[in-house]
Amino acid sequence: MVYSYSMTEVAAALCIKNGAILVARRKAGCALAGYWEFPGGKREAGETLFDCLVREIREELGADCTARQVFAEAVSRNEDGTDAAIVYGITADVSDAPFKMTAHDAFAWAALPDLLGYRLAPADRRIAELLIKDRLVSPVSPQYPDRPVTRREEMR
Repeated sequence: MVYSYSMTEVAAALCIKNGAILVARRKAGCALAGYWEFPGGKREAGETLFDCLVREIREELGADCTARQVFAEAVSRNEDGTDAAIVYGITADVSDAPFKMTAHDAFAWAALPDLLGYRLAPADRRIAELLIKDRLVSPVSPQYPDRPVTRREEMR
């Protein structure tokens, strides 16, 4: 017997301004309540990852967003260790606050060196580790000094 399984795909915004990155805390009553994450959400049928990110940022933060490029991928796992979703960290620009949060109860512009001090959702933590490593060892783009040079990597 053959089982077909497709993982949910999630687009997560990596918005960096002045050396800080946007993170938001999941509100009570939501999955992963109390965890900080890169804002975004699940891709719907027929949607590109970039379209998904733009829609999710509008829905979750009430903000405009421009998706730039996929930086990294990480697999989110269920408590039993099975794969739940693949999270794509996508560099993006987002309009300035005030945000109208629907899925979160707080947001912060976290300094990159402090990012791992936040209680990040597991897949977001892996993307954060890659982002910090990349920013410390790789040059920044001369055209966009607040964005790292892109590097895609999967966590398995």
